[in-house]
Amino acid sequence: MPAAHHCPGCGSLVPPVAQGNRLQCPDCGGDLPAADQARLDAAANDQARLAILEELVAERPDDAPVQFHLGNTLYDIGQLESAIAAYRKAIAIDPQLLGAHVNLGSALDESGKLEDALVAYEAALAVDDTDARLLCNLGGVYFQKRRIDRALEYFERALEADPQ
Repeated sequence: MPAAHHCPGCGSLVPPVAQGNRLQCPDCGGDLPAADQARLDAAANDQARLAILEELVAERPDDAPVQFHLGNTLYDIGQLESAIAAYRKAIAIDPQLLGAHVNLGSALDESGKLEDALVAYEAALAVDDTDARLLCNLGGVYFQKRRIDRALEYFERALEADPQ
């Protein structure tokens, strides 16, 4: 049985229970085959993770979780435009992949593309309108846009979804 690990998509602890041969993150849905996850967990740094993920993308370009994890690694090393492209590919393959929607919104927000971030977050609401980090992120974008009423609405919803 695979070991528990932290999801690179959202940071949640993924229990050591395999669904088939894929480890499923309970929060964002970003799962990889256990062998691939083990390779990523053993990688020495982000550049090594990136090399592994580029290899996996070449082997399986239509695997949404691979595109999602590629986006996460690109985001982590500051390649936001490439991360945005990877998240969009993941969403095109699996529109229900919540983590890809949320992280797309975060990358767009960090890139200063607030309107595009709102579109990404609104699409994520269609997948799960109770995800606290999504609701909090939406509140943050509305706050940046000086829409304090909307920001407070989403911050309050985030607190209701996860009081912790």
